[in-house]
Amino acid sequence: EEMEGAAEGAAASCRYLAAFSWELNAKLTGPTLPDDILRALFTAEEAEWMAAQRSRPLQLLGALRRALHAQWREGNLPTHVHRKLEENVSELNLVASSCERLFSSPVPPTMSRHVVRCMVLWLFGLPLVLAGTMAPSAVGFWVFVTSYVFIGIEEVGVQVEQPFEIVPMTQLCRLIMANLEEAFLQRPPPGM
Repeated sequence: EEMEGAAEGAAASCRYLAAFSWELNAKLTGPTLPDDILRALFTAEEAEWMAAQRSRPLQLLGALRRALHAQWREGNLPTHVHRKLEENVSELNLVASSCERLFSSPVPPTMSRHVVRCMVLWLFGLPLVLAGTMAPSAVGFWVFVTSYVFIGIEEVGVQVEQPFEIVPMTQLCRLIMANLEEAFLQRPPPGM
């Protein structure tokens, strides 16, 4: 019976971790079947409660903490393991909070517009400044190179403003699911 309780606690922890990765992905990149994933991982009542929460990733971490604490209270987790797992959950909490702060504080549109206007002035003024200092073909070449570099830098800046659109979040979630399945389903040989 004790082993059954420990196995149930481990399964619950894995479900919370799996749901956490998908919910953080959904919060940062837009909904990608989060309610379906909740229904697949939890009972209907749990999934409904979780779906009603404002910050699902943080609620899932709270549920994971409660599950770990229950396992520790029941004697299924040694104190040092519980403490280490609690530290890991705290780190996940910091990661989720940092991601939410990044997501909710974009660069102001006036700043982006100002950068684009300055770049356009620079690129239109450059040929006028270079005219007469070198051959027209050289002026055209250097204006093209400079334009390519500056427009590329501006495009990189636009992408950096929304980092979660370029990070392969769905692939990361799938990798987390595979790692959890491997860790939970494939037991190490005796003695390891």
